[in-house]
Amino acid sequence: SPLDIDFEKGPDVDYIEDADWVVRRQIMSVNQVVDRFYDVLSPKDIDQLEMPTAKHRDGYGGAQSMFITKPEDDESDRMVEVLHVCWKSFSRVGILSYVDELGQPQEMVVDEAYKKSEGDDITYYWVNEVWEGYQIDKDIYVSINPHRVQRNEMNNISVCKMPYNGRIYSNRHSDNISIISMGLAYQILYNVFHYRLELSIAKNKDKIMLMEMNTIPKRHGWDEEKFMYYADAMGFAFIDSTAEGKNNERVTFNQYQVLDMSLGQYIAAQFQLLQAIKAEWEEMIGISRQRKGQIKTSDGVGTTERAVFQSSVISEELFRRFEAFIEKEYQGLLDTAKIAWREGKKMTYVTSDLRTAMVNIDPEDFQESEYGVFVKNTSREQDKLTQMRNMALSFAQNGSEPSTIAEILDSNNFSKIKGYLQDVEDKRKAMQEQQEQMQQQMAQQQSAAQKQLQDEKQAFEAQQNELDRMNQLELKKMDVALKLSSDADGNGRRDEIDRARLEVERQKVEVQKQKG
Repeated sequence: SPLDIDFEKGPDVDYIEDADWVVRRQIMSVNQVVDRFYDVLSPKDIDQLEMPTAKHRDGYGGAQSMFITKPEDDESDRMVEVLHVCWKSFSRVGILSYVDELGQPQEMVVDEAYKKSEGDDITYYWVNEVWEGYQIDKDIYVSINPHRVQRNEMNNISVCKMPYNGRIYSNRHSDNISIISMGLAYQILYNVFHYRLELSIAKNKDKIMLMEMNTIPKRHGWDEEKFMYYADAMGFAFIDSTAEGKNNERVTFNQYQVLDMSLGQYIAAQFQLLQAIKAEWEEMIGISRQRKGQIKTSDGVGTTERAVFQSSVISEELFRRFEAFIEKEYQGLLDTAKIAWREGKKMTYVTSDLRTAMVNIDPEDFQESEYGVFVKNTSREQDKLTQMRNMALSFAQNGSEPSTIAEILDSNNFSKIKGYLQDVEDKRKAMQEQQEQMQQQMAQQQSAAQKQLQDEKQAFEAQQNELDRMNQLELKKMDVALKLSSDADGNGRRDEIDRARLEVERQKVEVQKQKG
């Protein structure tokens, strides 16, 4: 409870863990005190706890008295006050510089009790150190020693944080005002009007009828009580039409009146006033009617979106401060885990999408690592999740895998959705690269085939050119031989030369056919 904790309220302290001292007050029974501190309490302390020197009822006795039926049942004298005090003190530490077995220079933090060896170089510093202690029943002090979890920074060994944490809404220049405190005036006004509403409901008498008492059939033995009973139970009433008034005059039956004593309109107006007070308080903290989904038919789309945006602007700062506090808490849990899991840890946990995962923590790596925690804005993350889920249909139309669409719809974390989409993009890029490689290979194969065909064509043409050249040489030789033979013996060898020329011409025709 914030009422049970006190801390150093410096002007620059935004979180309790950064304060110089913290005191937490607890009201515990004697048995609870013994259960927790049995190993450090002396017999004298136990005797004192049996008869506590101080009786503490403030803040706790009132709540307990709700269940006390007799004075002798009050066991608040068995409750004692326990204060857990944490403060920053100073400690003298040294930075030892040495050379390891591999000849590499190393540094190590040592305390002032370290015995310096020959060749060691130690530089001493005074740094902060968190201490703790318990005060029980005003004068019993136990467990006063340095806190086990110092939560130092790797680059500054003097930084240490308190084991308690909280978000300070305002600094010491003004009173701490929480969201509930801001609405206290509205709550008082609401209670006042609500009390008036209760009085109005109790005062409500509905409709009342005025009638002549002499019309009650008294001569038949009826009185006012019997008449009212039958009128209320049966829904109708009997009257005596022959009844006479006080002056023996005949009583007429047209003088009946009905008085409306109901306060329905006044009650409705008070109820609307209560709703107006509640709505004004909600709008002040940024929770408007539109943000709660209460949209009227007369509200336009633009008006509703504008109202939701204005509401988020007001409450965004409150959420931001709370998320910053959650970030500090997560960081503190990680720092504490280094001490709690100094021997390693193997466990299973349930992820945000309700899957079971295994974690195996290496103590050496875990002890020498410093982790950072970052908390994202909840409302913006929700908006991004909604938009991404609305885009799932377009993903399906563009040929995305059904498993990817299912993962997007099932995820409640935008970072995981980005991971799924990154995997899809990587697969698509790999597929595109594979297709490009196949296209390049096909293009290379086509280019090689075309080159081979061109080379074969060139070789065939070269071969045909060589045959033509040889044929021409043969024809020239035959012409020369014919000329020589003609000069020698006239036409003696003319027929043989003609047959040879026809054979050459036939070969040329076959060559032309092969080219075609």
